[in-house]
Amino acid sequence: MKLQIDSENKIIKIEEAVNLGELFNYLDGLFPNLEWRNWTLEQTGISTCINSAIVCSPYISPYYPPQNPWVVTCSTD
Repeated sequence: MKLQIDSENKIIKIEEAVNLGELFNYLDGLFPNLEWRNWTLEQTGISTCINSAIVCSPYISPYYPPQNPWVVTCSTD
């Protein structure tokens, strides 16, 4: 279990997935009288994308030039 404890701002940061029972037992050992209940828990370092929205740019239809613009006709008289 990886934790960072910021005692100035009273923030506990977790850097990986942790078992809650294990976390609470650990915090009970670190902070007497359940003082950790007044702290903030933040998640850092865990980057998983679950059910995130996929944003697509609007559809742009392909460009079709005017009817046969490169056709050159020659005639001999």
